[in-house]
Amino acid sequence: MSIALIPLDERPVCMQLPASVARIAGLDCALPPAKALPSIRQPGDPGVLAGWLSDRMGTSGHVVVSLEGLGFGGLIPSRIGSESVSDVLRRWSALDHPGATVYGFSLVPRTPDSLDAMEEPSYWNPHGPALHRLSGALATGEGVDQARDALPEEVRRDWLGRRMRQHTLALAALELTGRSVIDHLVVGIDDASQRSLSATDQEALEGWVERLELGGRALVQPGADEIGAVLVARACLDVLRVRAPRIGVLCAARRRLSGWRPTNRQRCAKPSVDRLNPRARCPTSAAVMAAIIPGDGTPCWWCMPPRLPAPRTPTGPSPRRRATTPRQPPPPRSWCSTPPPPARPSSGSRTCTAPTARTRPSSPPLTSAGRGGS
Repeated sequence: MSIALIPLDERPVCMQLPASVARIAGLDCALPPAKALPSIRQPGDPGVLAGWLSDRMGTSGHVVVSLEGLGFGGLIPSRIGSESVSDVLRRWSALDHPGATVYGFSLVPRTPDSLDAMEEPSYWNPHGPALHRLSGALATGEGVDQARDALPEEVRRDWLGRRMRQHTLALAALELTGRSVIDHLVVGIDDASQRSLSATDQEALEGWVERLELGGRALVQPGADEIGAVLVARACLDVLRVRAPRIGVLCAARRRLSGWRPTNRQRCAKPSVDRLNPRARCPTSAAVMAAIIPGDGTPCWWCMPPRLPAPRTPTGPSPRRRATTPRQPPPPRSWCSTPPPPARPSSGSRTCTAPTARTRPSSPPLTSAGRGGS
């Protein structure tokens, strides 16, 4: 029995890690041919991926699909590609296969504060930091004019057009989930700050999840590279018909987990994923917990009351105990109870000092006979 996977891109975290998760469960994770996968900025072949997916749906029954991989040929091609919304939706039509369980995931684009254009459009060097400031200004409404004036108009229009396209595709993915073309959807927030358009898009998508009443079938949360492995783990549990394990996070710095704790210690009636703060400081752990734990209405790990040992009920007279005296600590000891010997005389003197108390007597004066002479 196997699970088919269309990965986000060619990196080990997107291909080898999900395959390892499936092997732990005793299942196979089928991957597309290498010629159909991307290579950094070189996109994969969406046509070959769509044909391969159609063939695997008839045999695997459970598929995990990166919507960027199927629609654009990879993560970086989705950031730099020129495909239209209609082009991507036509490629997504391969997901409509009756009888197959589809786990899909998509990403809200990031706006890194850097000059590195290897994974972004070519104008990111030198306009990356200015675009990052514009994202924060548009999200908060403060300093918008100054942020716009720092960028050429063609750069602003292209960047905003790409974000609008990706947001439209995310809404289309929610619509496919509502029509049960996609059974489980995760929309990941990729490297976002709280004052950015990514956070604004996250709130808008969460609102549509609530309006469409998708419940636990659609999640909007932090995460990117690890979502494929998490959904493969979820698919393995469904294939094996095993209840998902409860997962908790322990941290030495407890204040880092304060955002996850409920306001009271009562049992919660909502699913565990609703108790997580999507903007917690540990986004990877939050994404893993939210995607693996099913929304079955059971109390979450954080809301469970502490388990205390049950009181013992005496069944008879208590046995007599021998009276013991508390052990006294040993007296303090010094490293050496013998006083140190007097200082050694200079090398030119042959006289010896008298022995002191509790020390070994000194040797008699040396003579020529003492050195083996005649």
